[in-house]
Amino acid sequence: MRRSGDRRRGQGERGAAVLEFAIVLPLVVALVVGIVAVGRLHDTQVVLRSAARNGARTLALDATTANATAAVARSAPFTIDQVALTPCPPNGGDAVVVLTEQVDVGASFLGLGRRTVRATGVMPCPG
Repeated sequence: MRRSGDRRRGQGERGAAVLEFAIVLPLVVALVVGIVAVGRLHDTQVVLRSAARNGARTLALDATTANATAAVARSAPFTIDQVALTPCPPNGGDAVVVLTEQVDVGASFLGLGRRTVRATGVMPCPG
């Protein structure tokens, strides 16, 4: 036979569990959203690095900014906000490509709203 005190204690424990869940849930959601946001920034950085390296290689070997810009565009699955090209100087040196992208990671409530990601590619010029 069940006593009334046992029943009341079970309801209290259930209420405590709901309260603990309500406290922990926002923290877990913020953690998951933060991980996704940092992952998006890292993915963009990897793509920009590869595109900058390809652009610098093309610029060093071909020496035309149009071909280097096309190589950068082919290397990235999105349109890059800003592309800065420095072709090979006449006396030798390096070809440099600097790419800049504004990324909205969608986590402004964590302070990770819109971030600037930059990548630089440098290749020595032949000769």
